[in-house]
Amino acid sequence: MNEMHPLKLIIVLNLVILLTQIDGRKACYEEERKGLLELKSYLKLHVVNGSEHALLPSWVDEPNNDCCGWERVTCNSTTGRVVVLSLSNVPEYDLVNTSFQCFDGAGSSSYLNISLFRSFDELKALNLSYNCIKWIENQDLLRLQQLETLDLSFNRFTSADIVGLSDQDLIAFGRLEVLDLSHNQLEGGIPQNIGKLSSLKALYLAYNQLNSSLPIPGLCELRRLQVLDIHNNSFEGTLPPCLSNLTSLKILDLHDNLFSGPFTPNSIGSQKFLQFIDISNNYFEGSFSLNSIFNHSKLEVVVLESREGKLQIDNEDIAGIPLFQLKALRLSHCNMKNTPRFLLNQHRLTRVDISHNKLSGAFPSWLLENNTDIRFLNLRNNSFSGKLDLPPWSSMGHLDVSYNHIEGHLPKDLGLILPKLHCLNLSHNSIEGELPSSVGAMRKLLLLDLSFNNLSGEVPKELAKNCTELHGLMLNNNNFHGPFFSNQFNLSNIRVLKLGC
Repeated sequence: MNEMHPLKLIIVLNLVILLTQIDGRKACYEEERKGLLELKSYLKLHVVNGSEHALLPSWVDEPNNDCCGWERVTCNSTTGRVVVLSLSNVPEYDLVNTSFQCFDGAGSSSYLNISLFRSFDELKALNLSYNCIKWIENQDLLRLQQLETLDLSFNRFTSADIVGLSDQDLIAFGRLEVLDLSHNQLEGGIPQNIGKLSSLKALYLAYNQLNSSLPIPGLCELRRLQVLDIHNNSFEGTLPPCLSNLTSLKILDLHDNLFSGPFTPNSIGSQKFLQFIDISNNYFEGSFSLNSIFNHSKLEVVVLESREGKLQIDNEDIAGIPLFQLKALRLSHCNMKNTPRFLLNQHRLTRVDISHNKLSGAFPSWLLENNTDIRFLNLRNNSFSGKLDLPPWSSMGHLDVSYNHIEGHLPKDLGLILPKLHCLNLSHNSIEGELPSSVGAMRKLLLLDLSFNNLSGEVPKELAKNCTELHGLMLNNNNFHGPFFSNQFNLSNIRVLKLGC
């Protein structure tokens, strides 16, 4: 056989390269393809106990099968190296209809052999969430020094499994930008050396059992941090003053902890990029002026509330117009006497909760008129008075004006004004007259509470006939009379029914 001419050889080699580049992407490395198949074998043996579950069906050992096209695998379009690997929730769960449980039949936690990832030198993102992993050998994990995103949420890690990393160990993760350890079993506190993760932009620790104060200065060394989400833990103590130095912060979520002490404008004074803040269900105290956040032009969600009502929101004599346009606002249990005037200049709100204050005056129909996308409005336990003046509002889903001083008659076209309502609570007011038959047009109602008013007449048959999704119906402590359980009664989903005195 004659030897191939060098020019022909070059053409053949170029053709081979061209065939491996599909849609501008190179085929994955053979070493990594074998590594993925080895990983699948391990998962099938240790995760689903060797069952015939259809685990990662696209991962098949066939010639010319490009692993860059496999599910849960993403390759670098230039080099063909695996850079993203998502093994979240293996095997699949129906997280809508069932609560998350461990995937191994015995319900126990698992050990993951990270050495199986040794082949993936350029791995930048690894997602191992929803797997009930109990333990990972730290030294094996340290081999993945190119990682930028590590998601270990919804597992069973304890602090002993995670925090035993030395300064040098953490420095090895110098490229890490996103660390998600939420929904685990972590206890104690955030490691003091957390500041060694110098590139960290997002830290998620929600739904653990962490119960110490925030580390100083460790946490405050994370100058690139954009997301700090530590809600639903038992963190305590005061917020470190240096928290305000995290000038890149966009999301600050501290709700449902045990923080105490003052929460002042200085706590977030320098965070000009802040978009989301939630400090609710803590023990913060002192006075907070809304005027102090008017220059935070990026703000979209503000939730300020304190247990035991110790946080005073100062909204009297506030001058100026805020630079932000909020989407959600909650100022509950804040001892406010006046409806915040800055709301007159807000036009993108979808959720508003200013319940449990001392607000008075007429029902704020202007708030609905200014915000045509509002879906949730909670004015519970205030002192609003006058008639319930409701503009047509097709998008409203939840309206609570209970425990106020609303009087007069309900609008005759109530059901046509609020056709998509699923929760209406007008209890503990002074509303009188008849319940309009148009209420039957609210076919998506799940809860209707009109108790403790002065309503009279017969309950419209349209309510019992058309509102078939109702779970709770409270009409007690009114002056209704006449039949209710007629042959048109169609409330088969009812769970709570109160009609008496």
